[in-house]
Amino acid sequence: MEAKNNGIVLIGIAGAGKTTLGKKIAEKLGLVHIDTDSLIEAYYGNSLQNIVDDHGAENFLAIENAVLAQVDMKNVVISTGGSAVYCVDAMKRMHELGTVIHLDIPCDEFIKRVSATPDRGIVVKAGFSLADVWQERQALYEKERKFVINTMSLSVEESLNEVLNYLKKIKSTLI
Repeated sequence: MEAKNNGIVLIGIAGAGKTTLGKKIAEKLGLVHIDTDSLIEAYYGNSLQNIVDDHGAENFLAIENAVLAQVDMKNVVISTGGSAVYCVDAMKRMHELGTVIHLDIPCDEFIKRVSATPDRGIVVKAGFSLADVWQERQALYEKERKFVINTMSLSVEESLNEVLNYLKKIKSTLI
């Protein structure tokens, strides 16, 4: 599916750097940055982890799907929550809004990063370990992405340059 708008959508597991890189991309290109986790927190007036805890994983995914499916902005950089790839309507909308780029990190790095911030707000299905979450989502990220960057091996500036080079390669009008 091709983007109808000229935005950039970042997907990936928690801790991959979507918000950090999203802000840098937006700053460099003079665009607005939107963090969809922050949209959900603002809508519910609560932290992401509390929303997940209060509503449960499945209901949270329904919330995330509904909120993201309604995002209607042009020429923005969007950092999605790691679980957005479970949300069919949301991902359809993200593809309409821009080029979907996957920020990837290895499983052990994901576990290390999210274990350091236990109140991060991660959707973990019943009976799943963090390794299970990473494994299950990898196939979804691969399916949804147009481009992938392994942020583990790159600095934020190097990751930014990878995005900019990709945008040049696809002849994006953002560059």
